Amino acid sequence: MPYSVMYISSGVPDLNNNDVNAIMEAAHKNNDPLNISGFLLYDRGNFLQLLEGDQEKVMMIYDRVKNDWRHRNLIPVMEQHTEIKGFDFYHSGFKICDNPSLVNDLKNYVAMISKMDTPELKKTIHLVQAILRAMNP
Repeated sequence: MPYSVMYISSGVPDLNNNDVNAIMEAAHKNNDPLNISGFLLYDRGNFLQLLEGDQEKVMMIYDRVKNDWRHRNLIPVMEQHTEIKGFDFYHSGFKICDNPSLVNDLKNYVAMISKMDTPELKKTIHLVQAILRAMNP
């Protein structure tokens, strides 16, 4: 059964574009081979990430993030088993949303999968929708 983790965090105050790009590249490089799907958003100094996949692998990635010097004030938003990986097909798995166009793509994808009838996925979708509304790109 897939496992999902969602968290928000702030970048350290001196986080620069090179640091953010390194985080984005590492996320893509590390998550795809492990069959981890989800997304990573970066907006005005803050991160939102959803990780989905095998629980052990998801927690391994999550633990790396918790120990990453570039993240501070990490707040877990959700940890749960799900019947399906809701973001498995989102641009072939893991997608980094670092511009308004991709955030709009994510909004459209969430609207599409919101019709699925799985309680755990609906909880995830509602959280993502609320955060996307707050970002208002």
